[in-house]
Amino acid sequence: MKLPCSRLLLRIALASATLAATATQAAVPAPQRQYLLDFYVATNGAGWTTSTNWNGAPGTECTWYGVTCDGGQNTVTTLNLPSNNLMGTLPDWSALPDLQQIGLATNALTGAVPAISGLASLVTFDVSFNQLSGSLPSPVGLGQLQNYYAFGNQFTGAIPALAGAPALLRFRAYNNQLTGAIPALAGTNLVDIVLNSNQLTGSIPPLPASLTILRVENNQLSGPVPLAPPALAVGASTLCANNITPSVDAAWDKASTVTPWYTGCGTLPPAPGGATSIPTLSEWGLILMSLAAAAWGMATLRRRSHL
Repeated sequence: MKLPCSRLLLRIALASATLAATATQAAVPAPQRQYLLDFYVATNGAGWTTSTNWNGAPGTECTWYGVTCDGGQNTVTTLNLPSNNLMGTLPDWSALPDLQQIGLATNALTGAVPAISGLASLVTFDVSFNQLSGSLPSPVGLGQLQNYYAFGNQFTGAIPALAGAPALLRFRAYNNQLTGAIPALAGTNLVDIVLNSNQLTGSIPPLPASLTILRVENNQLSGPVPLAPPALAVGASTLCANNITPSVDAAWDKASTVTPWYTGCGTLPPAPGGATSIPTLSEWGLILMSLAAAAWGMATLRRRSHL
């Protein structure tokens, strides 16, 4: 029996809609689904501010609040849950190898952060303003990573090497308890380094030419100030309070939030001979006039003594 044309078209449309729905509801791999379920439990999902669709049926994972998948809807690429009242510790990321963004800022997460070295596609890592501790996870080998935000936590130990993350642009780890020296920065493409309010020691290493902002105040840094990169933004950097040796540097004055740049690091050392500064041209004029007047006075006295 032949179907009327209109009914045939309706069946085709329904079949197409079913196929489309099936495609959009394709389940992510089982390990990824299990990770999300474990993440929900580990971070007190029942107490989250928003948890729309979480723990739904297989095939719904990409609709869960804060979860984004790739275009094919078959792998998780984003876990973005800032300011969502997450509490507890973070499970290992290894089940989500295609993550491009981790956005967990401003929660109440505790404990150590699992290694991120296996997340080759990671672009943004943001765990700022939590209560995390232990060492900062190393970004070495992450060729896509551009943004690393770990500020406002309780991280300890040394800053990991940054030169091994060639795409890294912004590294912010201020307001922690980090110790040791600032790692080598030359050869990186960093534009933004913010490390203030830690316990860092040693000298500031040579800076990359791309740098626009450097904040390292309230540490225990020493030694001379490095050469100011040409890209530094006006009035955006702060070097003191530290034990950095004060010096006359117009480029750092221009880039600093305070003038002179060494405000909080001490005062300029006396010039040779005990002078506190190099005389200006007008001051040299006064000095020469004084010397001339003194010489004239001495000559006058000598003439009178011969009379």
